[in-house]
Amino acid sequence: MKRTRQLLGAVSAFALVSFTATPAMAEGTTAGDSITNTVTVDFQVGGVDQTAVTDSDTFVVDRKIDVTVATVGASANEAAGATGVVRQFTVTNDSNAAVGYALTASGAAGGDFTPTNVVIFDDLNSNGLYDAGEEITFIDSMAEDETRNVWVSFDIPSTVTNGQSTDIIL
Repeated sequence: MKRTRQLLGAVSAFALVSFTATPAMAEGTTAGDSITNTVTVDFQVGGVDQTAVTDSDTFVVDRKIDVTVATVGASANEAAGATGVVRQFTVTNDSNAAVGYALTASGAAGGDFTPTNVVIFDDLNSNGLYDAGEEITFIDSMAEDETRNVWVSFDIPSTVTNGQSTDIIL
């Protein structure tokens, strides 16, 4: 009998344990920063309050890689055989550290045609056109929350017919 009561007492104490914890929120915290998370446990045994137990742990925030790529402006109708068609994009580093990004561009799957001579460039002379020497394949380093403009130049095959379309993916 005594053994059964002890077991029931242990189960009752376990059932009455309540946890109060403040979760560590690293959102918006720079990689490499230390965060301390603290937890307090209040509990009762047989309806009698027990001394609360508090503990904490510290950890280092890891680097989170996150990027947003968005088109700038509306698409436009272009003629078959058009060359040097340009679309602008923004690239935003939503990571919690300075990072670089490799860039590729292509026509989206399912488009009516495949653009040719696709080149990603940084409009160094601000003329809105691709000029030799402006091509890029990566952004070396972007600070947290930094946004950069990137352009894609491409040609439309002369075989494209009226009503056909494609999307450029950066």
